[in-house]
Amino acid sequence: MRILLVLSILLFSLAGASPVTAEESKPGRLSGVLAYKDGRPLSYGVIYLFDDLAGPPPVIEKYWRVPNEIFEVDADGRFDFELPAGTYYIAYIKHADPYDVGPPKTGETILISRDPKGQPVPYSVKAGELRDIGKLCEAVPYDPAITLTTGREITAIEGRILGEDGKPIAGVPVFAFMTPAAIGRPLFTSERSDIDGVFLLRVDKGGRYFLKIRGNYGGGRPGQDSVMDGEQDERLTAVTVETGQITKGVLYKALTRRGPKSKRKLLESDRTLPDTSSKPGP
Repeated sequence: MRILLVLSILLFSLAGASPVTAEESKPGRLSGVLAYKDGRPLSYGVIYLFDDLAGPPPVIEKYWRVPNEIFEVDADGRFDFELPAGTYYIAYIKHADPYDVGPPKTGETILISRDPKGQPVPYSVKAGELRDIGKLCEAVPYDPAITLTTGREITAIEGRILGEDGKPIAGVPVFAFMTPAAIGRPLFTSERSDIDGVFLLRVDKGGRYFLKIRGNYGGGRPGQDSVMDGEQDERLTAVTVETGQITKGVLYKALTRRGPKSKRKLLESDRTLPDTSSKPGP
């Protein structure tokens, strides 16, 4: 009798559920124009969209979140593209290298759509409808010093990347996943490691992050010598960081570049130096 009652409740719940209609499953459209602060339209460059449900709003002073969608703007700074219904944040970068899709570099033009209080603006896109956001005149040259503003706390992981020969590996980014396996999209990425192999991976808050190194920012199947550690189904290096602190001393050693055919993990990592965290300086 109890089983019949449970089944009856379940069937009633399913009967009352509203199926997704064809109209609700249609994509929406987002359009607008991007420009400099003086009103001059931007030409070309990359527009990044961040799904509100997939992570925190983009705050470039504190961290670089991996975008969910990437598009190009035209010669007049215009864009018009289809998106799944949802809420998105907008950022734009005109990279010196047109094939780059990573964080901005010094002097590159950037735009983050913000309200008068400096908070990222969310834009809702409804199924089957066009959302025209008008003209955004907020583009400025990027200055890395904005990440070191006095009184601004960042949460980050700092470390070095060394090759099998003990020499530093420069020019590669580090990605932060929320799960032990590199499945799906990472949530945050660092700038490329410097000449000494040092990287700084900024995140939005404290927690446990799983790190992976790739030779480039792009997705898809890696090219020859582009994957630095781990295959897709391998466990990643786990690092814990506290909010407002920098976990230091993360060391990737015996790291080997490899192409898509590699199956063996050559990373000797998950080790930290005794001094693992510190308050960031101004």
